[in-house]
Amino acid sequence: MGFLNVGFFGGSFDPPHKGHEEIASLAIDLLELDILYICPAGGVTEKKKPAASSYKKRLQMTNQTFSSLPKAKVVNWEQGKVPSYTYDTVASLIERKKTPTNYFVIMGADSFLNIRSWKKYEQLCSLVRIAVFPRKGISDQLVKGFANDLKQTSSCFDKLVFVEKDVSNISSSEIRKKIQ
Repeated sequence: MGFLNVGFFGGSFDPPHKGHEEIASLAIDLLELDILYICPAGGVTEKKKPAASSYKKRLQMTNQTFSSLPKAKVVNWEQGKVPSYTYDTVASLIERKKTPTNYFVIMGADSFLNIRSWKKYEQLCSLVRIAVFPRKGISDQLVKGFANDLKQTSSCFDKLVFVEKDVSNISSSEIRKKIQ
């Protein structure tokens, strides 16, 4: 038996949208994932503000958004954890898996540019490969330059994967503003 390819896609998903769905679908296909765990953040996100919607509502919306996507599984691993951290959740996932596995953390370029503010970000990248998806308005040159800076201080960033596909330019905050 070969290695499993397992992805982890976390975020506030407040609300989840077509861009999130596109990233998940591309990640499954391009990274040849056997499963992609999609996990709404339990509490305060890297943006340092609480989600507008309750965890229960975000979990429900996330389930609806990804229900038709093969190999995607919405999980509530961060429910009740305030704040919640990707490192803790992914480390726990890795501890539970007993089969040989390649792990990927899926994120947009905007999240990647803020990774230095993440809890134990260097330890996280030593456990997994980071797959970075483009965001309109964030130049490829900026992202690659930032990645080169990271590589100067930590060899674990040699395992980055940059996805070169266009993804819908929409954000959860834009959706919330339109609803209001």
